[in-house]
Amino acid sequence: MDVENFGKGVLCMPRPRSRGTAKPRSKEDADLGARLKALRKERGLTQSELADRLGVNQQTIGFYEQGIIRIPARELIKMAGILRASLKEFTGNNGTNGNGSKSRKILKVAERIEHLPPKKQRQVVEYIELLSKATAAA
Repeated sequence: MDVENFGKGVLCMPRPRSRGTAKPRSKEDADLGARLKALRKERGLTQSELADRLGVNQQTIGFYEQGIIRIPARELIKMAGILRASLKEFTGNNGTNGNGSKSRKILKVAERIEHLPPKKQRQVVEYIELLSKATAAA
């Protein structure tokens, strides 16, 4: 601060950084976020209520819905339980991404996982994450 000019008018302060509009990570993240928002609203929940049940803050839910933050598998499974929705409802109706039979098989496995007790679901998710890390490291 310029001590000589203190009190002689308006001090120039740096402008706060503009938050701007963050963009979705990908079309898939944006689509998943839109489906999350629609399901949440259909169930009559606010972002804050869903956030409380998931143990995250409301801003995180907003970022999920905008596709700015990718929804982790563990959170997606929890959301499906809270919103009483199948994972298929989150991933869309067609269930394909160019590898139709692979996508359908993955969806069937995901639906079986969602019927497991929460502890078993967490174990499955942890195992998948370990496999994913091991594959990425190889």
